[in-house]
Amino acid sequence: MNSLNRKYLLVIALSSFALITFMVFTNPNQVPLYLLLVPFILIFIIFFVLIRLLLIFFAGEKNDLTKFNLLSIVISIVAVNLILLRSVDQLTIQDAVLSTSVTVILAVYINKFRLLN
Repeated sequence: MNSLNRKYLLVIALSSFALITFMVFTNPNQVPLYLLLVPFILIFIIFFVLIRLLLIFFAGEKNDLTKFNLLSIVISIVAVNLILLRSVDQLTIQDAVLSTSVTVILAVYINKFRLLN
């Protein structure tokens, strides 16, 4: 295991610890609204790093890391969007399809724009 993978594992461990600590020691009724976004940001970080680590592990480090980053971001955004919609009881099949579609279309446009430059 190289040092980069250890850094990824450390980020996952620290983010998980921060998420658990935040969830245990805060009351959602007593914190400001902007602090309610902290768990979703931490979940995004955990998902992003974990998916990127898995892609590097299974596909190899020789492949294009920018594609790994883009794919990790897209999957993480979709997952966090679905968790966020579910947490406010607004998750339906239509919302899930729409959220996934918009994120994938956005990723395609970002990828095309990146290739043009």
